[in-house]
Amino acid sequence: MRYLMTIAITVLLLMLVRVASASPVEINDKFILSSTFDKNAITIVDAYTDWCGACQAFHPTFVRVSNEFGGKVFFAQINIDHNVSFRLTFNVQYIPTVLVFKSGHFVKRIEERGYQEFKKAVQDVINGRK
Repeated sequence: MRYLMTIAITVLLLMLVRVASASPVEINDKFILSSTFDKNAITIVDAYTDWCGACQAFHPTFVRVSNEFGGKVFFAQINIDHNVSFRLTFNVQYIPTVLVFKSGHFVKRIEERGYQEFKKAVQDVINGRK
């Protein structure tokens, strides 16, 4: 019972954070694998590790774009060193890896890393283009 209460509180907090902030939210395996995705929204997840130089270089771009599109898209980050189930489920072999989900289902990966290219890729996702 205590475990279910913890999950419920976590989900509510994540929903509040989503409304209050456009910045990326740190998530974990339980969030992804418990199907608590917003079923009507686009979710963009940055899979990273703390020790990855490329991840650290991409982080400001991810945050900047999340601030620009935060009202239309839910941006999240997941540390794959601490969330092995996510890494295995979505076959994350290289980092950073950016995954797109629509209605709770995996749709595609975004390969673009530069600000303008990444922003355009996100806009394409919002507009329904591949």
